[in-house]
This record gives sequence, C-alpha cells and structure tokens, in this order.
Amino acid sequence: MIRIESGRLSAAVSEEGAELKSLRVGETEFLRHDPRDPWQETAPVLFPICGGLKDDYFLYRGKKYLLPKHGFAKNRVFKGEKTAKDRAVFTLLPEEGDREIYPWDWRFEVIFELCGESLRVTYAVENTGEETMLFSLGAHEGYALPGGMENYRVEFETEETCPVYSVTGPLLDGGKKPFLRGEKSFVPRPDMFVPDALIFKDLVSRRVSITGEDRRITVDYPGFPYLLLWQIPGSRYLCVEPWHGMPDSVEGDHDLSGREGIVSLPAGERFSLTHAVTPELF
Repeated sequence: MIRIESGRLSAAVSEEGAELKSLRVGETEFLRHDPRDPWQETAPVLFPICGGLKDDYFLYRGKKYLLPKHGFAKNRVFKGEKTAKDRAVFTLLPEEGDREIYPWDWRFEVIFELCGESLRVTYAVENTGEETMLFSLGAHEGYALPGGMENYRVEFETEETCPVYSVTGPLLDGGKKPFLRGEKSFVPRPDMFVPDALIFKDLVSRRVSITGEDRRITVDYPGFPYLLLWQIPGSRYLCVEPWHGMPDSVEGDHDLSGREGIVSLPAGERFSLTHAVTPELF
C-alpha cells in the first residue's frame, strides 16, 4: 500500500490492481468501506475493456481472444512508486502469455496526485508495439453514503435532458428510456439500479457531484465521453464511473474496432485521460 498526502487530504493505493483504497479529509473516509456491502471492492481500474464482451471474446485477424468483463488490469499487481509526498505512479506491463488474450504490446500507468483539495487520477497507455492497438479504459470508484442513499442528491453542472441506456446481462441491448428532463439533479433510489447501472451517453456535463447533509464528492471527467452510476441495490455506496468505452452489444460481431468508444492508438504513441475527485465536508 502506498500512501500520499497533502494538507488534510490523503489517499492510499494498493499495488494490487492500482486500486484506490482510501480517500480521506482528516479522519473522514469518502470511499466505500461498509463490511455489510455485498460488493467489497473500492475503485477497480478498467483496462483494456470497459464492460463485457459478447460471449467474452473478440476477434482480431481471425483469432479469438478471451477477456473477462472490465479486462484484466484490476486483477494484476502493478509496480508502485511514490515519486513525491503527494504523488504515486503505478505501472503495469504485459505478462508472459498475455498475447493469447490480448495481441498488442503496451505500457499502462495509473498516476495519483493530490493537487490542492483534489485527487487527480491519470490513466496513460503507451503503445510499445509495431501495430495500432485497440482498447478502452475507465474508472469505477465507489463512494460511501453514510445514512443511506435517500439522503443524497446526484448533481450535474448543467441542466440535462437525456436518456439512460439498457443492458441485457452485461451487454447493451439497443434500448433506452427517458431519465433526465431538463433537470440538474435527482435523488437516487435503489430501483434505479435494477437490472444494472445508469448508463449515460448524452450528457453535456463533465462534472457530477454526490451531495449529502455533511459532505460532497465531486468528479470532474473531461475527455471521458460516457458516465455510469452503479450500486448493488440497498448498499451504502454509489459508484461514479467515467468511461472511454462501452459494453459490447447483443448484436455485436466480435470486432473490437467497431465497439463504441474504442480507442485506436498508433504504434509508438501515448494516450492519457485524467479525472479529478474532490471530497468536501460541510
């Protein structure tokens, strides 16, 4: 575990999955930590896919590659280095045999840095091979909701009119339903997360906050085209998930290049995205 701090703000990150395990203002924890929750992760990192693949595989040049939902990074051990009191870098490289599940050469870094009152999290992918690589990436941070979900509001930076998109199992099924109608905020309810996440593709906002009586957590996600909100209904957390990628479609043809939100990175180039998390106490 590597710990960084700046003033009253501190964070702890595990080398297992480069997973953020703690985000505190003073002694107050903002990440999911209730042992009664059926989901016991805190902030898995999603790479090289977000969501599930149809039949759990994709095809590339006629070969089948099996990948689990959300990819493999969250189950790998990164090399962590604390580069300053307020900064740490976690690096993942391919393991022996990885070309049987993912056919490209790459370097993946997750960088955590405390800046003022915020934690900045950067995902950086370098294509170290000789062919264009295809991938998605995303965050999946779960924030604590002391007192229960009914005591919080989800707030966007501007009024929104947009639907949420539906899934069958882990896959997009082409359905959508109206959700926000010129609204800037809503009170989340457990039934909203049946059968799965709230999937937003059409938001104008690139900032969202969860606000309660004594706290607020704000996530800024410029550059991420999609946002998901998720919990297992009845749990005392809400996941805020900026993604650059979408789950596969039930009508998909296993071609990763045609998947929604996929990043196509030429050989020798680097791609990075940063989201910022700002915890506040009132």
